[in-house]
Amino acid sequence: MSEKIGEFLVRIGELDTDRVHIICSKQLSGDKRKFGEIGRELGYINREALHQYLEAKKAWKARKKENNV
Repeated sequence: MSEKIGEFLVRIGELDTDRVHIICSKQLSGDKRKFGEIGRELGYINREALHQYLEAKKAWKARKKENNV
């Protein structure tokens, strides 16, 4: 899946671009945690939204594997 988690969450309406920038700024400032971990701590991302992203990524990988076989 070439779509990053922030892009996905904006596309499905679970996150706005301002909050994506805040999370990315934290990472650029040295926070080593994953995007979703920072977003959860800040209260920007709920567990269900993360689950949706992980399921979409899993389905994309499965389709890609089927097409490469």
